[in-house]
Amino acid sequence: MKGTSGVKTMLKENPKENYIKVCEQKCVLDDKLSKPDDITCNLGAVPTTYSNNNYQVGKVEQELNSGVYFGVSDAKTAFDGSVFTRVNDNGNKCIIGMEFKEGYVGSLKQVKYFINYITNRDQYEGNLVFEGYNEKDATGDKVKEIFKVDQSVHEGWNYVDFEEGKYPNYRFYRFRGLGGKSGPCRLHEVTLSGLEVI
Repeated sequence: MKGTSGVKTMLKENPKENYIKVCEQKCVLDDKLSKPDDITCNLGAVPTTYSNNNYQVGKVEQELNSGVYFGVSDAKTAFDGSVFTRVNDNGNKCIIGMEFKEGYVGSLKQVKYFINYITNRDQYEGNLVFEGYNEKDATGDKVKEIFKVDQSVHEGWNYVDFEEGKYPNYRFYRFRGLGGKSGPCRLHEVTLSGLEVI
């Protein structure tokens, strides 16, 4: 990067306050390779959908929670970290979703959801899908069905794992009730595991 000796001095003397970011990652000044008018810095591996799928640049081991939820009025309850709270919406075409910031996607290794008790299996089985998409108001073929809750649904934690190199990569994820029995979104907890990437 082109710069002046003053910029180099600022970066060197106070790296905590003065630094350069590339793709939201801190670029560390390389004093030996830098010259007064040409600054060199070292950037760690940048996780993108491509580098994550092909080179496993990001370690896929964190729980993703952007803090931005949508859908039913108490959608955030599904992401509050407690299996003792529950989304209370009883509609049959409900939505519980999470949104990642613009320019980023959640690259998912696993989706898990917790149901404390099931009184009617038809409430969930074949009546609830998990979907991903990238445009805020996406409809039709711009929304990808990732999985449908099937006969394996049970009380406790339900897991769906994705194969390495085939992780879903979307900005928006949601559970959506299909309109059959009421209350398919009455989930106690939802956890998305993976990596937020560019």
